[in-house]
Amino acid sequence: VALGEVVGRPAILHESGIRIFSAMYGQDFEAENDLLDALDLRGCGLDELKEAAKTGLLRRSGGSGAQVACPREKRTLTEA
Repeated sequence: VALGEVVGRPAILHESGIRIFSAMYGQDFEAENDLLDALDLRGCGLDELKEAAKTGLLRRSGGSGAQVACPREKRTLTEA
């Protein structure tokens, strides 16, 4: 859902699924998901996400130069 928002392509069925499961279990799964906050995808465009899929690093253009390594490589936030 968050990736769809980042690239301007809403994931309506996924969002509905999250809402249905939240209602079934009486939990707000969207609010409980702290992974998306840790990734901080705001400000990323489709090109950055495509590059991250290829390289394993999420590089932000024009920002602080922060890079987020994918779990298979590192689990830390590093400054470039």
